[in-house]
This record gives sequence, C-alpha cells and structure tokens, in this order.
Amino acid sequence: MDAAWDALHNESADENGDDVEPSNKTVPSRGYDRPENETKSGKSVKDTEATDDWDDFLGSNQTNIDPRDGDSDPDRIWSSDGKRSIRYGDHEMDSSPRKHHYHKETWHKDRVDNELQRIQGTKKK
Repeated sequence: MDAAWDALHNESADENGDDVEPSNKTVPSRGYDRPENETKSGKSVKDTEATDDWDDFLGSNQTNIDPRDGDSDPDRIWSSDGKRSIRYGDHEMDSSPRKHHYHKETWHKDRVDNELQRIQGTKKK
C-alpha cells in the first residue's frame, strides 16, 4: 500500500507515512464535508408522528454508522444506502418547544440537501 493510503487509515502516520503523535481532535465527518443547502419544511409534524416521518424518509434497515468513515454517529440515523440521514442531536433536542426540530438530509456527491422539519406539540420537561 502507498503512504497516502496508510496515512488515511493510520492516525499515527502523516501523508508521507512518517510516524506522528495521535491527536485528540474531534472526528471532522460529523459536520458537512460538502456544501449544504438548507431549506425549511412548509409544515410541521405532530410530535407523535415524527418517528414515522423518519421511517418514511429513511426506509428499512437504518443504522447509526456514518457511511463516510464507518464510525458510529451519535447525532444521525442513516438509511441503509447511506444517501439519507436524520440529524437529531443535542441542539435539536434542547430547542425551545416553539423551535423543536430535526433535519432530513439527502447526501449527493456535490452537496447535502438539508430540510429543517419543525415538530409541533412538544412540551418542555
């Protein structure tokens, strides 16, 4: 294998294959690795129907494994083909009842279409 491949798959090697100290940085793939196009859904979904909307959007055999790097993603649920995801992390969960939401993301080679979906009927604990 070449040094560039080794560097991508070995945190202790740089692009030349030389040993380097591993860093404690966050995994960059948790954000967007391509341009994002955010839109807002024209209507909100009832809180009792939100997970049904996720299932309709993602289909069966959902996973929390990010297809970009093979690591577990705590903020997303992915479709089995890796082309769609629901983002529902701390920010979305902690939003005020009026702004409670999740994101329906469709991943293309050159962009991510991100539809912000509001949830109605949510009460803060």
